[in-house]
Amino acid sequence: MPTQVTRPQEDSFQTWTVEGTPLQIEYSTSVMEELRQTAEQGFQKIPHGGVEVGAILFGKHEGSIVRICEWRPIECSHAKGPSFLLSDKDRTALQETIGGAAVELPGFEPVGWFHTHTRSEVFLSPEDVAVYDEFFPQPWQVSLVMRLRKEQPAVAGFFFREPEGGVQTTASYREFVVRPDPHAAGRPRRPTSLHGRREPQRVAAPHADIPPRPLHKSQMRGPAPDPPERGPVFRAASSATFEEPVPMVEPASIPTVIEGPPRHTFRRQLFWIVVVCALAGLIGLAVRWYAEGGGRRAGVGLRVEDAGQQLVIRWDHSAAAINEADSGTLAIQDGKESKNLTLDALTIRRGTITYVPEHDDVEVSITVRKNSVIIAQEFTRYLGRRNTVAPRPAATNSERDRMQAEAERLRQALREETDRTQRLENTLRVLENRLGKQRE
Repeated sequence: MPTQVTRPQEDSFQTWTVEGTPLQIEYSTSVMEELRQTAEQGFQKIPHGGVEVGAILFGKHEGSIVRICEWRPIECSHAKGPSFLLSDKDRTALQETIGGAAVELPGFEPVGWFHTHTRSEVFLSPEDVAVYDEFFPQPWQVSLVMRLRKEQPAVAGFFFREPEGGVQTTASYREFVVRPDPHAAGRPRRPTSLHGRREPQRVAAPHADIPPRPLHKSQMRGPAPDPPERGPVFRAASSATFEEPVPMVEPASIPTVIEGPPRHTFRRQLFWIVVVCALAGLIGLAVRWYAEGGGRRAGVGLRVEDAGQQLVIRWDHSAAAINEADSGTLAIQDGKESKNLTLDALTIRRGTITYVPEHDDVEVSITVRKNSVIIAQEFTRYLGRRNTVAPRPAATNSERDRMQAEAERLRQALREETDRTQRLENTLRVLENRLGKQRE
């Protein structure tokens, strides 16, 4: 686990509180910026949402005031996917990190935890609540959820336990926008004692409130408290006075255009160059393999015979692929009309089907399978010459034999070309599936 150095000098704090709730959360702006950067790094790790990350929040608490001054990452193996779901090993490591905080961060205590959502809104899922209750069960410990989206600023919200023990899980009482603050991450952190403490310094915060969502008591986990009376915002007790005056800093103007984190365009370009080169090499090997006859399937002898007003579609019922098949499909393209016939094992072994065509141009293809895996596929085409004015003159026996031989040769060439095309299509699908898994 990476080691972080606490900077106990000057730092600025922001205050999160909601009118009518007896809690005041003060958080270090440098801590919030480091959490945002860590969340962005996780968001950029993989496409389509990245991985969610988490952290332990350390600081002080006194009464209704919780101050967040430091953090440590929560290691997650993501054994259950990119979401922040802890395995048994992750939970053991989290407990050890909490136990060792007294030595690494003297004077601090765990005041809550932080985690991100990259595919959902700011809320506490049942799995989040389980972590919250198991490792941060104290009534004053809080939960911070940050939502990230592509090319949009991060949005965060705090969750806490009501005096009666319930937790509003469906939405935070007040969400706020966390914008990049390049000066906050390098800002030293000030002393964090709540005894004789100073009021949080007011600075030009890169955070903007989002209007609170309407809440209902049915959305509360645990006992739902009565609606709080509207009154002034709770602040620290008046006995907490300054040891020395703190000058007020005038709010600085926030730039209208905020540059997001770098997108690592060079790495992405290099990645796609490698992928394209690998794909081209695999396709070349596959084409060479098929050109040399590799992986050639056995034929089934598909043919179409004209029987007057109907066509007889035949195939070799003694072929090895036909004897092994347990299902199949016969696709007929009759002009612009398409028909698909499902073949059972008995029909496949019979080797013949009669069909009444509606057009002179009929394309027929057969696909046979064993245990849902294609083991043979052939294609043929029938070009009829019905509705002619005069019959063709009868051909001599030698001419008829020559034409039949030529027709058979063309059928065989067409079958081989069909097989080669199907093998290339199957190889392309395999390569596309592998590429899709690499992207995920």
